[in-house]
Amino acid sequence: MRYRVIALDLDGTLLTPQKTILPESLEAIKRAREAGYQVLIVTGRHHVAIHPFYQALALDTPAICCNGTYLYDYHAKNVISSSPMPAPQAHELIDLLETHQIHGLMYVDDAMLYQLPTGHVLRTENWAR
Repeated sequence: MRYRVIALDLDGTLLTPQKTILPESLEAIKRAREAGYQVLIVTGRHHVAIHPFYQALALDTPAICCNGTYLYDYHAKNVISSSPMPAPQAHELIDLLETHQIHGLMYVDDAMLYQLPTGHVLRTENWAR
């Protein structure tokens, strides 16, 4: 069996520095899909943070999220496969962040937990409004 797949990262690849998708990119992706290619997003971000881009691309494929820790199906609205950080390790990480006064961003199920709203947190909030 032969697969025809285009896997795209967002930051520094598909998105402009203003975090938008160029019309030329949208057209190229549309042509690739018409030619039989499957297009999917592979990112370090949480599925909530990439949802606006997924919608703009009108994709029907799952997204590989959080640096490969899980595969998310937007149409079924569920995680297909995952490898989350064990709870004890997450607690250690939170303690380290607090000790070193580092503002963290953590993805938990269908939520992004953060101390200060910056970057894609603000963009996601704006998109949700």
